Amino acid sequence: MLTDQHLIDLECLSLSKSFGNFIAVKDLSFKVPIGSFFSILGPSGCGKTTLLRMLAGFETPDSGDILIKEKSVLQVPPNHRPVNMVFQHLALFPNMSVSENIAYGLKRRKMSPTDIEPRVQQMLDRIDLPDSGNKQISQLSGGQKQRIAIARCLVLEPALLLLDEPLGALDLKLREQMKIELKRMQAQFGTTFIYITHDQSEALVMSDQVAVMNEGVFEQIASPQELYHNPATAFVAAFVGDSNKFLGTICKTEQQGCEIKTKLGVIKAKNNSLDVGEPVSIFVRPEAISIDLSFPQTAEHLQAHNHTESKANHFKAIIENVLFDGARSQLIAKHPLLDTPLNIAYPHATADIPFSPGQEIDISWNAEDTLLFSASGALNAA
Repeated sequence: MLTDQHLIDLECLSLSKSFGNFIAVKDLSFKVPIGSFFSILGPSGCGKTTLLRMLAGFETPDSGDILIKEKSVLQVPPNHRPVNMVFQHLALFPNMSVSENIAYGLKRRKMSPTDIEPRVQQMLDRIDLPDSGNKQISQLSGGQKQRIAIARCLVLEPALLLLDEPLGALDLKLREQMKIELKRMQAQFGTTFIYITHDQSEALVMSDQVAVMNEGVFEQIASPQELYHNPATAFVAAFVGDSNKFLGTICKTEQQGCEIKTKLGVIKAKNNSLDVGEPVSIFVRPEAISIDLSFPQTAEHLQAHNHTESKANHFKAIIENVLFDGARSQLIAKHPLLDTPLNIAYPHATADIPFSPGQEIDISWNAEDTLLFSASGALNAA
């Protein structure tokens, strides 16, 4: 949804937290615009749960400040902060009806029953469960339970809704459905969602902005599209999406780019900011690679087969396996000089896949599709 970037629901200033010698969160500063879906994406142990618990008030920062609606909440206990939290296991009350679960927080606030009933019904209507108020929790599907858990929080009108990997316990198909449902609910209610996950698909599908976290710091905060196509560090390039990774050394630089010596051969990139002799990491997305059966390269052949020779990087490989995955399959290919196989995306509109193990193929990609990083991990443009 559209947000006013000048209105901020959450601001963290130099936030840090350690447990003994282990630094869980290190000097984090960031802002979350009002009404946005903000995801914190990272591997286990990166500090994202500790950060969420500090926002909720369950952990106290060693240093820094947390501002919600421009007011510090460091001295505000968890039950008085303008936030609510949805846990992975939901924590719904099995001995209460659906309506009683949603009304629980309102009753704790001593709201009158005459005011509670219409608010609960309004919430049921908004989550598309208008006739489920008298049902028991055991009568609900997994997706319905997710919606009730979120409704129980949103009925209290928090400034922030914190979601701690809420889809982790669901099966794959339901998880895919709930990604769309969560995005729809967030847009409908307009509440700022702070969502933590280790699942890149969840973060990319649902979020307005994603913060990629690693070892207690944010490597990059950006839109899903920016993260995927213009990663700021080698960690982001490797963690967000699939990539083929190569190691190499800059062997030539010129105005239009550079050349890198690798085990595969010389790879070209649109980069001229690095020095000859500098070690680098290279990432190439599977879908950036064009594929073709290996034939003698004639002008007619090139015209009929995507002009593979016209691309800056062109190599041969042998197909090891073909992995069918619906509308887009994967070719796993090998090159005699590489230690790891190549992952190549193959989109197709029919049931026929014109490749099989043992076939030699031509692979190619454009220089601008070579994501290039210095050995330190800093982005040097692509």
